[in-house]
Amino acid sequence: NKAFEPPAGLDCGACRYGSCLALAEAVARGKAGVEECVALRGAVTLVVDGREIALNPFVQELVKNVLLAMVKSLKGVPSRPRSVEVRLRAAP
Repeated sequence: NKAFEPPAGLDCGACRYGSCLALAEAVARGKAGVEECVALRGAVTLVVDGREIALNPFVQELVKNVLLAMVKSLKGVPSRPRSVEVRLRAAP
């Protein structure tokens, strides 16, 4: 069986199991797959210092909409970009 470690600090309840713990137990019993975690298959990925931070579906949609609105207003950006990558380096 595949091990599933629920995303740190997230328990969005968006999957059919209602909690990360219940999904992890279903994965351990072979009744579910890790791909059922809504946060891990979302359209937005946040990585901080090489560590992926799980975002619940509401936050994913919020980040996606805000970034797309900003990016699409820039010259030279297509009206319907397929993907957007932002890299932010914090001040030392």
